[in-house]
Amino acid sequence: MAVRKIGLITIGQSPRTDVVPEIREILGQDVQILETGALDGLSMEEVEGLNPEEGCENVLVSRLKDGAWVTMDENKLLPLLEERIKQLEEQGAALGVLLCTGLFPSIQEGEIPIIYPFRLMETVLPCFSRRGRVGIVTPDEKQKGLCLEKWSSAMAHVAVTVCNPYDRGQNLEQAAIDMREVDPDFIVLDCIGYNKEMKHKMEQLTGKPVILPRSFLAGVIREWCS
Repeated sequence: MAVRKIGLITIGQSPRTDVVPEIREILGQDVQILETGALDGLSMEEVEGLNPEEGCENVLVSRLKDGAWVTMDENKLLPLLEERIKQLEEQGAALGVLLCTGLFPSIQEGEIPIIYPFRLMETVLPCFSRRGRVGIVTPDEKQKGLCLEKWSSAMAHVAVTVCNPYDRGQNLEQAAIDMREVDPDFIVLDCIGYNKEMKHKMEQLTGKPVILPRSFLAGVIREWCS
């Protein structure tokens, strides 16, 4: 089989050196990865213009090339994502993959399929729950309401806590305490920014199965590519 080109679209800036190596490890060397970012080429003033206003219900969090993190309004970001998808298509990508677990509307631009991680998770993960109980860890306090809403469509009992994977001042201990108190069937680290180390630490601290979206996503894509 010819090498397939997969386009990875971060809502922050590329390259995502904190994410893509773990995805590549699963996909293997017979898949060519093209990276692009919604914020690529933007000045800090332009990036700050994407900040959510007071009362914004669709807050997104992502990483810049220098390791800093930013919050954005999903609605302000959508036109940039549409542009990046068109660029990937022009580069020959056979599939576009959004590196974000947010609840996005379908992006219409382009002819290639676009994979939205949350849509995969909300379809598959309930199959692993006996009691319909899920624990969600999200990066920002402003995202708790949206997380509760989006996961409640798939699970009967949803508990949400916060730990920012991009903020070195935060750690998983308090989030783990919160999760132990609600006793979920499993825990979802609901952001592409969480890594394998964080997954394993949460498993150790809670004794619960922990879903890491980046590896879950890569496993599905690997099956499509094989």
